[in-house]
Amino acid sequence: MFCLFAGNMKMLNDGVSLLNLNLRGRRICYLCAVSPDSLGRLFCISVCRRALALANANRVVEEIFMRKKLLVSSLLAGVLGVAGIAHVSADGHMAPTEGKAFIQYITEKNDYTKWPLFPGKGKLYKGAHPHGALLTTYVSPDAMKAMRDKKGVIPSGGIIVKENYTPDAKLDAVTVMYKKAGYNPDAGDWYWIKYAANGAIDKEGKVPGCINCHRAVQGNDWIFTGPVK
Repeated sequence: MFCLFAGNMKMLNDGVSLLNLNLRGRRICYLCAVSPDSLGRLFCISVCRRALALANANRVVEEIFMRKKLLVSSLLAGVLGVAGIAHVSADGHMAPTEGKAFIQYITEKNDYTKWPLFPGKGKLYKGAHPHGALLTTYVSPDAMKAMRDKKGVIPSGGIIVKENYTPDAKLDAVTVMYKKAGYNPDAGDWYWIKYAANGAIDKEGKVPGCINCHRAVQGNDWIFTGPVK
């Protein structure tokens, strides 16, 4: 049935098309106006009103759904924003600055071996003291994007993992730099950790030896491996 009771050419779920027709100052149905008898007009008016009620109900349901969706999104953003024990980076990192939990994060929750290699470096490239004779360096996706975009700094949440190998290509240790905003402003906000192939932690935190050595390249965001800009 085509109805001109009200609407703006809107198709309803029940297949009724609505238009807006003004006759003598009143919005009425075209079929009601031409119906030859009162019974026909009453029937058409009834259909029109049900169709209009359905349209209004649909609009109300859609509005409630959208408001709930926006509320959930806002609450989720608030929870992530106030999390105090971990920082959420551009690609979802939530790495804690505590040795065992951090190792678990980069080996189990977010396997670093699936990350891209440091730009311009392959696997088992030549290393130097105090790292291994051979090195393989991985970077988190957000850190990689910053380097490709020539940002000059790694964003908060970025992680660089360096595998240290012996001359015969045996994994000896893993050294990691993790950028966390506000962690240590005097040393680039980097969290440092070194652990053995068996997972035993050698050192972690604001490690003086790491900081003093990497201070020589603080203009490159404290990174020796390669340029970040």
